[in-house]
Amino acid sequence: MRSQEAVAVAVAPPEPTSEERPLPRWRQLLRKFPESGALIIFLVVLSAVFTTQSPYFLQWQNWLNILQAAAIAGIVAAPGAVLIISGNFDLSVGAGMAFCSVVFADVLQYHGLAAACGVSFGCGLAIGLFNGFVVTVLGVNSLIATLGSLGVLSGLAEVITGGNEISVNNFTGLGSGRPFWSIPVPVLILVAVLVVFAGLLRYTVFGRSIYAIGANRSAARLAGIRIRRNVMIAFVLSGLAVWGAAVILSSQITAGSPTDSLSLNLTVITAIVLGGTALEGGKGNMLGVAIGVVILFVVQNGLDLANVNTFWQTVVTGILLIVAVTLDRLRARLSVRE
Repeated sequence: MRSQEAVAVAVAPPEPTSEERPLPRWRQLLRKFPESGALIIFLVVLSAVFTTQSPYFLQWQNWLNILQAAAIAGIVAAPGAVLIISGNFDLSVGAGMAFCSVVFADVLQYHGLAAACGVSFGCGLAIGLFNGFVVTVLGVNSLIATLGSLGVLSGLAEVITGGNEISVNNFTGLGSGRPFWSIPVPVLILVAVLVVFAGLLRYTVFGRSIYAIGANRSAARLAGIRIRRNVMIAFVLSGLAVWGAAVILSSQITAGSPTDSLSLNLTVITAIVLGGTALEGGKGNMLGVAIGVVILFVVQNGLDLANVNTFWQTVVTGILLIVAVTLDRLRARLSVRE
C-alpha cells in the first residue's frame, strides 16, 4: 500500500506556479485596457457628456471641425507610434514643424510654391536623417537626441523669423479646402496616412521588424533583423510627416509660425499612448492612434463649447497623458504571461 502511495505521489503533477495559473478576470480586463473597444466606449461617453453641455456638439459641421483640428496631430502621430513600437521616441516633432513651416513660408515669398515645397521637404528629410543618425549610429538615447533637436530646431525657427510669423499668401486650399462632401483636405490626407502606416505595420517586412525590435531587441538582432536600418527608416518617416504637417498648418493659418506647433509634442504622445501603444515597445496599431487623437480633440472641442479656459484644456491633456501612462504601466505589471 505504501509503495502504491509513493508511486502516486511521484507521478502526481506539480502544483501550478504563479505564472501558470490563469489570471483573474479583473486582471485580464485591465490588461487589455485601453484597447479599441474600450476607447470607442470612452469616446461615446465623452460625446454624451458634451452633448448635454451644448446642442451644437453632435452637429455634422462640428465633427468636421474636430476632425480637421485633429488631422495635423494624427499625421505626425502615425510615424510617432511606429517609433514608440520600436522602442524609440521623437520629441522634436513640434519644433520640426515650426522649422519646416517658416522655411516653407520664407522660400514661398521669393521663389514660388514648387521651390518652397522642395526646400521644406529637404528640411523634413534632413531632420529625420539627423535624428536617426544620432540614435542609430552614435548610439544616443532617442529621448536625449530628439530633445536636443527640439532645442536646435525651435531656435533656428526663431532666428529665421526674428520671432515673428511669415505670411503665406494664396495657399489656403490644402489647409481648408473641402472637395468631397464638405470633408476637409487635411482629414482626407490623415485617412490616407493612417491606411498607409497600418499597411506598413501589418503587411510588410519593415512592420514586422519594427514590432520585433520593440518586443525584444536582442532577439531581433539574433534573428538577423537590421535594427539600425529599420529604426533609421522610422525616423525618416517621422521627419517627412513633420514636413507634410507643417505645410498643411501653414496653409491653415496662412503663415509660417515659429511657435504655433511647439505644444504638439504633448498632444501627439498623449494620443499615441492613449491609443494603446505600449511605452516599452512591441505593441500598438493605427486604429488605436486614430481613436486616441479623436478623443483628445473631442475633449478640446467640448471644453471650447462649454466656454472652458484654454489653459484648463492643457491641464486636461496632461491629466489624460498621466492616466494613459498609468494604465499602460498597470497593464504591463499585471501581464504575467501573454
